[in-house]
Amino acid sequence: MAFGIQLKCDHAYRGLLALILNGGVELDTPFSECKLAAFLGVGWAYLSDTLRGLACERFLEIKPAWKTVARALSIEDLQEIYEVRIPLEGMTALPAADRGPTLELTSYKPKFCDIINNSKVYDPLETYEKYAAFNSEVLRSTRNWQLLKIYERLRLHFKGVFGLPCY
Repeated sequence: MAFGIQLKCDHAYRGLLALILNGGVELDTPFSECKLAAFLGVGWAYLSDTLRGLACERFLEIKPAWKTVARALSIEDLQEIYEVRIPLEGMTALPAADRGPTLELTSYKPKFCDIINNSKVYDPLETYEKYAAFNSEVLRSTRNWQLLKIYERLRLHFKGVFGLPCY
């Protein structure tokens, strides 16, 4: 079930995170919050909430004198992601099975069979993207939207640590 609306705070979060992960913001270089709000097309209040959230998630550092900078993600960040992601993926299997698969989830078996049978054709990034999409669809099968939101943010962190493209 997809929603056709995107809240301004989600728009600001995804937009700024994409900028950080795709290299659009230089690490450890202060940036103008006013220019950033204008670039993202949101008001200062939405941006302020986004900055606090990304600082809590350690994508940003808010330094004294009101300077905000993007920070590099570390191997420790990756370890924390795995410590949450692996049990989260495992625990979702039971509610997903109880509630039944989504139509999209049933389409993954032939995709994975193709990857296994033609592994030399697929590059690692393409394989990762299919795996990530599959796990997101398993979480959608739980029909627990809060869980899906948490999981999708973990996936974005994972991409950030590995320098994978963030769409």
